[in-house]
Amino acid sequence: MEYQLRVRTTPGDALFEASIPLELSTRKATVDLNMISHINKYGDLPHCVIDNDYFLAKYCVCYDRIRPEEKM
Repeated sequence: MEYQLRVRTTPGDALFEASIPLELSTRKATVDLNMISHINKYGDLPHCVIDNDYFLAKYCVCYDRIRPEEKM
């Protein structure tokens, strides 16, 4: 069995999607980070990390790109 998961984050309004297999006999779900897709445009939101760690860029929003209403 496989679940399709879609998540929207704050801050950054990022939309992620992942297929997560579920092994019914063990009731165990495994998430492979390489299988998570950032499915909306993120432009330069991760500009502060993209040169140092390209893999993390799809998950990051640099603090200076967060809209004022999203800052805590």
